[in-house]
Amino acid sequence: MNTIVKNTIDIPLQEILGQAGSARSGSNSPLTVTVEELFWSPDSEPLEITLNCISDAPLEIVNPLYYLKMEWIDKGQKVIPLEDKVPVLLLNLNRPLDPERDFDFVVKKVTYNKNQCDINEVVNQSTLNFAPKSKYQFTLAFPSIENQKETIGYLRIFGNLVPFTTDQDSKKSNPFRTNIVPIKHSPCE
Repeated sequence: MNTIVKNTIDIPLQEILGQAGSARSGSNSPLTVTVEELFWSPDSEPLEITLNCISDAPLEIVNPLYYLKMEWIDKGQKVIPLEDKVPVLLLNLNRPLDPERDFDFVVKKVTYNKNQCDINEVVNQSTLNFAPKSKYQFTLAFPSIENQKETIGYLRIFGNLVPFTTDQDSKKSNPFRTNIVPIKHSPCE
């Protein structure tokens, strides 16, 4: 279904949100986004992953970065405890969100349909709009794992896609996760 090409993960919004024609319509369980393998050179700094959020239909969702969570797993398949940051949705800031310090990752680049976006602007948008056949692409880095990179063997990504609506009763949870993804340590190219 969905596989990784180098360090890119495709997230099909129509499947997760159960849009018309989706095999998942009416399901409340998390959709598992299948990822085969991540490639990472231990000499490179830092590990970067690109998430492609792809929609076949027009929609408006709560910014998916606000729900994104990574679970780093060692080579023995035990979760590596890292200091968690307060989820962005619970922050009460008197300033805009900072893409380098307010998330469990650093937002390095954002594009919409291959057009470069202002990172600060996108991370501070509470909702994102998708035209039909459109894609947001987020490139994320993980400096918090720098001192753990020799022990990391796997990764799992969790998220939630919440359609935006002014009707307060209709917000729905649409969780997704990846399988446990092997991280292949590869030499620099």
